[in-house]
Amino acid sequence: MSRRIATGAALVTAAVLLGFAVMAGWLTWFDVPVMHALALTEASPRWLIAATVFVTELGDVDPRSVFVMFICILLIARHCWRSAVVYLVTVSVSIMGHTWAKVAYGRERPRLSPWFDQAGDLSFPSGHAAGSMVVLLAATLLMREPWLRWPALGLALAIALSRPMLGVHWPTDVIGGAIWGAGFALIGAGVAEAMGLPKARMLEG
Repeated sequence: MSRRIATGAALVTAAVLLGFAVMAGWLTWFDVPVMHALALTEASPRWLIAATVFVTELGDVDPRSVFVMFICILLIARHCWRSAVVYLVTVSVSIMGHTWAKVAYGRERPRLSPWFDQAGDLSFPSGHAAGSMVVLLAATLLMREPWLRWPALGLALAIALSRPMLGVHWPTDVIGGAIWGAGFALIGAGVAEAMGLPKARMLEG
């Protein structure tokens, strides 16, 4: 087993165990004060609320779907169609998995601050954090430009942070989601590596 697959599996396992810990109430001491520290209020500057909503919307389903389609087309255009399949399967399995996990844990969303975004009833793990992380990080791991990983990580983490700031997720929800998505991204990259698939260039030349 490659190091990336092993590390990815460890991260996914950590996310699963974190879910059991939060449902047992072991991390309330962390969630409540951090939530109070991060969450925006009605008195927060309007520009900050608007900027946070904008960041969180980058992690919505529609923008993520467009990005996934773009990466698949790019990989195919670079004659890396098998990498496109690995990428699509990785993203799909990760998103289906965290969706099922959310139902299995059944954690309620926080009610400690006003919500500045629409959200459903279930909270752990954060779909925005998990989905953005796997979509962005897995894409960069299949590219030849390693510098792309840092902007991808930064954007994924910013989207994750926006969720407790908007009052719709506990901090541990986004931590669990982020490590879940990162784990699957590493697993996907490890599978591509094990298959000997070449990495594509974002820009030719």
